[in-house]
This record gives sequence, structure tokens and C-alpha cells, in this order.
Amino acid sequence: MNRQVIFRIGVCFLLLIAVGVPLASAATEIIPLPVQQQQNLSPQDNPALISALKAHAAELAGYQKARMDGVIRYITNISGGSGGVDLQMIEEDYLATATSIPLMGTVDEIDAARSDMGDLTRQFSEETKAQMQIFNGSAGDLKSSINDSIASVGESVDGVKGYAWLAGDAARLQVFDLAVMKQNELLASLSSRGIDVSAAQSVSDQIAAQRTVLVDALKNHDDAALTTTNAVIKSLNQQFRNDIATYRGKLEIQMTVAALNL
Repeated sequence: MNRQVIFRIGVCFLLLIAVGVPLASAATEIIPLPVQQQQNLSPQDNPALISALKAHAAELAGYQKARMDGVIRYITNISGGSGGVDLQMIEEDYLATATSIPLMGTVDEIDAARSDMGDLTRQFSEETKAQMQIFNGSAGDLKSSINDSIASVGESVDGVKGYAWLAGDAARLQVFDLAVMKQNELLASLSSRGIDVSAAQSVSDQIAAQRTVLVDALKNHDDAALTTTNAVIKSLNQQFRNDIATYRGKLEIQMTVAALNL
């Protein structure tokens, strides 16, 4: 094993210790790569390094999800529901990337995913600042909401406590299903207010149809298929969000007109 690989493993282990990840248990959460993939790994893509990177990414994603949940809950409350929509969508992108990491087989893939996670975290932070200014939020109350969210990490998802489920190779599908459910709830809410959501509904149906492709990619541990499917879903999600932004603009106009006619 060359010095560069040893150095990277050492750095990963230090990071894991720093955030309090139990190395032995975290490693067991990761599904081993198929034998044929292991045979084609470059020297830096050894199983020890891959497992350490995956464990650290899962721990980081869990912590960030807890923080994001706290922010979204607070912004949603002070905005009457409207301010948390964009934040929720950024969190969905973040989790889609984070939960793809357990299926990745190379250091380069994982590094690229972690870089995307960093970019999305910054986007989330900027959107939070904007919403706090728009709705005159309290920094103290926001921090309290975040702390409450972090404290509730002990809650379980499908019987798995905390955010350990993020390290499983089924996590990507769980995140996908949750995103589709929230899309349907958002469309139902807008439709109940008299908005024609047919365009966004069509896009949402296309997103839901990607589930079969996603399941196949996850089942076969097919990195290339997963990357392609994620890209398709991301593109469709953007179309959906553009339509939602248009609907929200129309709704604001309707509310303004209604207020003027009082």
C-alpha cells in the first residue's frame, strides 16, 4: 500500500474519531463490493479506505440532515408554510447524493459526491439566510429548533435508530419514495387552492416512473446506472421545481388581488 493511500486512510479514521463514529459498527453497515468490482480497483480504492469514506459520509449526512430538518421546521413555522419549500428541495438533493455513496466503488466517485454535498450545504445556508431576512427570523429560535432536531436523532426509521439507515444501500430508495410523497402532497395543496397543476403532475409522474430503474441499479450495485438515473431524476426534479415556482407566483398574485378587493 503506497504512502498516499495510507495517508488518506489515516485522515479518514481521524475524521471518524473526531465526529464520534464507532468504526467497527459503522463498517458493518456497508455492503461489500461484488468480487468482480474489487478485482478492478486501483491501489487507492482498497476496501479499508472505501469503507472509512462511506462511514464518514453517512455520519456527516446524518448530522446535516438533523440540522436541515430543524431549519426547515423553523422557517416553515415563521413563514406560514411557504418559506420551507425551497429548503426542503435542497435537502432532497443533498440526501439523494449522500444515499448514493453506499453504492459507490471508487474513491473518486465518493470524493465527487462529497463535493456535491458541500455545494448543497452552502446553497442551503444561503437560502436559510434569505428566508430569515424575509420573515424576520430569530437566530436564537432557529438555533433552538436545530438543537431540538439533533436531540431527536434517536428516533427510528424502519426500525433502525438514528440516521444509521443512511449508510444502507436501500437508503437511496427510501429518500426517493419520501421525495415523491412530498411532491404529491405539494401538488394536492396547490390544486386545492385552485391552481392547475397538470404540468407539474406530468413531470412528477415521470419522476415516479424512474423508481423501477433506480431499484434495478441498486439491486445490481451498478454504479454507472445509478449515476445516470440520479442525473435523470435531478433534471426532472428541476423541471418540477420550475413549475412549482410558477404556481407559487400565480398564487401570490391571486392572494394580492383578493386582498385588494376586500
